[in-house]
Amino acid sequence: MVGGLGAAGLVLGGITGALVLGKKGVAAEHCGSKIGVRDPGVCDATGADAGNSAITMARVSTIAFGVGLAGLGTAAVLYLTEPKHTGAASSARQRWVSAGVLEAGPAGAGLGARGSF
Repeated sequence: MVGGLGAAGLVLGGITGALVLGKKGVAAEHCGSKIGVRDPGVCDATGADAGNSAITMARVSTIAFGVGLAGLGTAAVLYLTEPKHTGAASSARQRWVSAGVLEAGPAGAGLGARGSF
């Protein structure tokens, strides 16, 4: 489950990172000399919106990558430190319990149980 969260974080980080690149391209077309202004920091409304969206998505991408890496790292630690189950020793006696209804009627029921401990 932790590994799945990690993988989802990496996927989300990659998708939002790609969207940031797209927004960066839109901003580049609507800022500075592309709109006839010398200052590269001046943008029209479309460029400003794209720039603000890119900043927000970049933060989401960074956080998602961090969560993804933490999730995968945690999953790896849990997997590598999981105790190994060994089979029961041949001299060990197996434990078991059996229970059942011996009789049932209008006056009541009789239950029985047996087992080895």
